[in-house]
Amino acid sequence: MLNLKWNIKSKLFIVVLLLLLTVLTSVNYFYYSDTSKALKKHAYDHLITTRTLKQTLITDYFNKIKKDLEHHEKYLIHNLERLKHKPLETLGILSIDMKDDGNINIEDYPDFLEVTGISKTQLQIDFINNYNNFKKVAESFLDDIRGIDLFIVSNDGKIVFNNTESQDIFRNINDEDLLHKGVLEAVQKIKSSNQVKNHDKIIITDLTFHATPPFEPVFFAAIELEALSSSGYVVVMFNTNGINRIMTDWSGLGRSGETYLLGADYKLRNESRFFLEEPDRFFKLITQEGTDKESIEKMKMHDTSVFIQKVYTNASIDALRGNTNTVITKDYRGIKVLSSYSPLNIEGLNWAILSEMDIDEAFDELYRLKNKMVLFSMTFLFFALIITTIIIEKLTQRIFALKKAAEKVSAGDYNYNITNTSSDEIGEVINAFNKMTSDLKSMESELRNKNVELEEKVKKRTHELQLAKDFFERIISTAASLVVGVDESGCIKLINRAFMKTTGYEKDELIGKDFFIFSSDDAKCQNYQRDLFRKALNAAGSGAGHFECGLKTEDAGVRSISWDIASVTSELGEETVICIGQDMTQRNKLEQNLRKKTKEMEQFVYSFSHDLKNPMISLRGFVDILVEDYHNKLDESGLFYLERLKVNSEVVNELLSGLLEVSRIGRIEIGSEDVNTNALIQYIIDENIKIIQDNNVQINVSGMLPNVSFPKIRLYQVLSNLLKNAIKFSREDTTPEIEIGCDESAVEFIFYVKDNGIGIKDEYHSQIFNMFSRLQEKEVEGTGIGLTIVSRIAEENNARVWVKSKVEEGTTFYFAIKKK
Repeated sequence: MLNLKWNIKSKLFIVVLLLLLTVLTSVNYFYYSDTSKALKKHAYDHLITTRTLKQTLITDYFNKIKKDLEHHEKYLIHNLERLKHKPLETLGILSIDMKDDGNINIEDYPDFLEVTGISKTQLQIDFINNYNNFKKVAESFLDDIRGIDLFIVSNDGKIVFNNTESQDIFRNINDEDLLHKGVLEAVQKIKSSNQVKNHDKIIITDLTFHATPPFEPVFFAAIELEALSSSGYVVVMFNTNGINRIMTDWSGLGRSGETYLLGADYKLRNESRFFLEEPDRFFKLITQEGTDKESIEKMKMHDTSVFIQKVYTNASIDALRGNTNTVITKDYRGIKVLSSYSPLNIEGLNWAILSEMDIDEAFDELYRLKNKMVLFSMTFLFFALIITTIIIEKLTQRIFALKKAAEKVSAGDYNYNITNTSSDEIGEVINAFNKMTSDLKSMESELRNKNVELEEKVKKRTHELQLAKDFFERIISTAASLVVGVDESGCIKLINRAFMKTTGYEKDELIGKDFFIFSSDDAKCQNYQRDLFRKALNAAGSGAGHFECGLKTEDAGVRSISWDIASVTSELGEETVICIGQDMTQRNKLEQNLRKKTKEMEQFVYSFSHDLKNPMISLRGFVDILVEDYHNKLDESGLFYLERLKVNSEVVNELLSGLLEVSRIGRIEIGSEDVNTNALIQYIIDENIKIIQDNNVQINVSGMLPNVSFPKIRLYQVLSNLLKNAIKFSREDTTPEIEIGCDESAVEFIFYVKDNGIGIKDEYHSQIFNMFSRLQEKEVEGTGIGLTIVSRIAEENNARVWVKSKVEEGTTFYFAIKKK
């Protein structure tokens, strides 16, 4: 890796350079950004204006053709009406049989004479008097509207007059060998337009090639003749000179711009500027862009690009789709241009107009601006860096003087001073440096005195800490409880006399040893206890937990110790886990004896309940016999007492059954099994469906309950008793609602049964699990043993049961089962 060491000159130079570049770049960016937007907008607007102007001129050109045609039509009709007796038929005959001497062969048209009733003399007079005059009128008509040929077509499709006396005279426009197919298209279009209401009565056709030399592109305009005794159509042929006069005026388009028209076939409708000005380069470029050889040869042969050169670009496609836009794209020569395009709204023509200019010329001002800005920036940067170099050189001379002085002072020479010759900021720094050296000299002496005082204070504080440590150790040593201090791993750091007395070990046998060497617990318990040590250190200054373990003694015995642990931090920041223990060995023996006595009491209760149950069953049987056999012989008092005896016997029998059930819980051990609690809850609900329906109880099982390892019959008794208890103590003014669910902690599954019943007062929370304990708030059937059964099942199976309740708000019973 390249390791560069920059001196202050280099750093200052680079900082200034970066600053200058940042300023120049920012200024140039914002100036260029704003200016370029304005220049680009100017270029776009200029091209749009040019295209719009040309669009207006070409539209006006076609509108003028229509107006001129409509205006001169009346004069033409007036002269046609002079040819009396079916003027169009007469005109057709005259057109094809005109003689050099001014006469016509009347005998050649006997059918015409017979049908029209025109005499030979009258036909001759029509010709002599009117035909030559009509030809002059037709020629004048063409001159006025700048047409190149005139056709008059009868209503049945015959060409009856042609100003150039072509071979099409008296042909039907549907003939396949008709020279001017554009006449047919014009007549068909005007016939179609006459069927459309409010349609323009004059139509324009698209371009076609002239059928005879000079084979130039032409288009036709047609109008229907009106007010004739025999109707027809006037069709005028135009070349593209009028269009080219408008479109080849390239004013405002510079040296590379042009405006051109396109038809639906994507071919030019006016001459290409580049074809006219630079034909060789034009042909080279269009050849590179893929124009076929046949089209190129055709352009050369006819000396025109109109109706031959195809323009298939993104701009032309979008324009002929009817869209108007101005974009940067490639033209038909493959050169990047700025193109402004729009459809041309002339009836009968699906044309588009495009104004384009080479992008280099369109944005020429922008490119010149960019070059000027670059030249100015480089010039400014060059002179700025020269000036900066001179300033940095002068500045660093004094900085190096400061550096040299600092080296002297760091070596301990506090008498060294720098000569100051300026009053600027560096001069102020030099003055401050000289003052600093003077102050350092004074401080050095003062610091020596302070060090002496500090050493005395440290000695005194160390003595105080040692006294505090000795006092703490004496307290620990004389404490009655077992005290041991360990680190995170369990290594013993301190012990007291009680710990040594209990275990029988001496101090040197314990300090530095692993605490768990002396533990009789299994590895799983030891790992749990190590985690408690780590938690204690993370929660310094607060209690972290409690655990019990067996502690081995020197005589191979084991003492049961209950430990409370917390972390303490010494004055030096050293953390220690302090374990304070109570010897529970004797207490555990007493608890074992108590459990033994309890078992004996349970055996007695079981025997007592069992022995009483049979006589009570017999007593109840005798009562039933008396009621059945002697109810007619006893008076009302006797029957009442028998009924009371029956009820009380049932109560006693129920109490005995409950006592037997309670006693069985301790006497009979039932192994755990995998219990599907969802199925078990559903079974209990189905079992109690009648009482649920009778009390209109709504039961909701919250989510999927987990499978647990527990004696299934005992879990059934717990959940069944809790559900029945919730139903019994419902409120009369509210629809009973019971929710059954399970919350899960790291070590337990906590089932709960929640109701919206009458609730339990706080003072009864500790009594309700006692045998025969019953609430007085609501009179319900039962012995008061159900919750005692739940409590005993929890005790015998290492589970927990408790209650949370508020009066008139409801009660929730919790039953927690430890995870295996």
